[in-house]
Amino acid sequence: SLVRYEGLNKSKESFLSKFITSKPTTSIDKSLLKQDAQRLQNLSSIGSANYRLDTIGGKIELVFEINEVRTLLPILNSGRITDNTWFQIGFTDINWLGKGQVLSASYLNNDLRHSGNVYFQVPRINNSNWGYSASLTLWNSLEPLFFDEGTILYEYGNDAIGLTAIRHFNFNRNIEFG
Repeated sequence: SLVRYEGLNKSKESFLSKFITSKPTTSIDKSLLKQDAQRLQNLSSIGSANYRLDTIGGKIELVFEINEVRTLLPILNSGRITDNTWFQIGFTDINWLGKGQVLSASYLNNDLRHSGNVYFQVPRINNSNWGYSASLTLWNSLEPLFFDEGTILYEYGNDAIGLTAIRHFNFNRNIEFG
């Protein structure tokens, strides 16, 4: 008995297999097959997922037909308000390395001050119910403080590190704490 995936461009079969509970046997449970296809389709990197059963040499083969979506997305922003021009450039990949991991990085120039962030998430560590995320944010800005005597511009800086643990209870419920 085999499980096979068609249409994969980036996603790894080992990653997708974590969401499949059906196995091709002589007694096929169509409701489980539909649940598996829906679980695959619920992944951010999958646009659609269908299944079919093939018989090859007397053995049943379960084939998931996958249509992946683009997962590497650009971050491009800019704007201008009175006395402040800013721009941001970066990327987000919601299926980094084809394993459902998230990697995002961006640079922000706000009023000639440099800021940026990096975010990384591993939703499941080695097919377990645990995952984690980590982030680093550097923020610098020029903030106005208003007094009766007038307005003063204050140079504000904030550097932050974030660590989060993820616990999956099932395919639809999880909790994050950090």
